[in-house]
Amino acid sequence: MKKHDIYLIAALLIAALSVFLIYRAVHTEDGAYALIEVAGREYARLPLDADAELVIPGENSLSCTLKISNGTADVTHALCPDKICRDHAPVSKTGETIICLPAKIVITIIGGEPAETDYVVGHSPAGRILWN
Repeated sequence: MKKHDIYLIAALLIAALSVFLIYRAVHTEDGAYALIEVAGREYARLPLDADAELVIPGENSLSCTLKISNGTADVTHALCPDKICRDHAPVSKTGETIICLPAKIVITIIGGEPAETDYVVGHSPAGRILWN
């Protein structure tokens, strides 16, 4: 590799990083709810505009304490061995998550009103698709 190749690669990386940061700054919005899932199932949905504190019982006899305040969600206490979820920065923007793998707890910030279900699709015992 020549000296000019390194300059070109560095310039492209800086340009890509700049585009990413600008896109994220423009397209990120404050979330409205903290969606809490345990082992892939919805456990609770808390609004970010009301202060609250919730102990979330997870898998493997582990739990996390989630605190909602000032429009952010933060794990303040965790019984898991590594405490990565507790050490994570508070989240408030749509799409941000806090995950506790040992307890199988996922906290995701979502925006807007909770979506209503339009259709439910399932299978009959005969294998036919059912619409409701």
